[in-house]
Amino acid sequence: KAAAEEALRRQKEDEEAARMEAFPLHAACEVGDVVTVSALLADGFDLELQDPSGRSPLLCASERGHVGVVRLLLENKAKMDVQYGTGDTPLFVATANGHVAVVRILLEKGADMEIKNDYGGTPICEARERGFSEILKMFEAEDAKKQAYIESGCPSNIAALCQLLVEGTPTDKLAAAKQIWVLTEKIGSNRTAVARHGGIGPLI
Repeated sequence: KAAAEEALRRQKEDEEAARMEAFPLHAACEVGDVVTVSALLADGFDLELQDPSGRSPLLCASERGHVGVVRLLLENKAKMDVQYGTGDTPLFVATANGHVAVVRILLEKGADMEIKNDYGGTPICEARERGFSEILKMFEAEDAKKQAYIESGCPSNIAALCQLLVEGTPTDKLAAAKQIWVLTEKIGSNRTAVARHGGIGPLI
């Protein structure tokens, strides 16, 4: 029995060593090695490459709660809302593991907290189910801020709404589009005029 267990242990170590060799950026992200991650990025390693489990480097770092690596990847334009494996996003796995600081960074950068995974779960639902009150408060505050921002739409806010329509998350874009539609009726304009006011060109 001892020999079998030792053989299994060695097999797992060999598999892990092979994985680290094949996916060094993922491995560095998992352990929070900012120096190595920075060097690999400088060498041109693919930020969006998925490992055999379907994980991106950002997902690996977010799952483990490595704030420095997450920040570095985001500074290098890593995609936040791409879904991997069973549909999880970096924000979802950070939430599921209670990594408050990582959740905060992702939200500050505009991560979508309403994306559903293959099981219908969202980061908000995950925080609620696991009883992560601090993270849940962040989600609720972010949602309230966005809703207030969108619902306060008036002619002076058209440019901001148009910017949200271009740069926001899918959920924010939909809300902004609806608010712009309401505004065009209130101010007797049309979508093309509103878009020009916002500096983004015609919407139709």
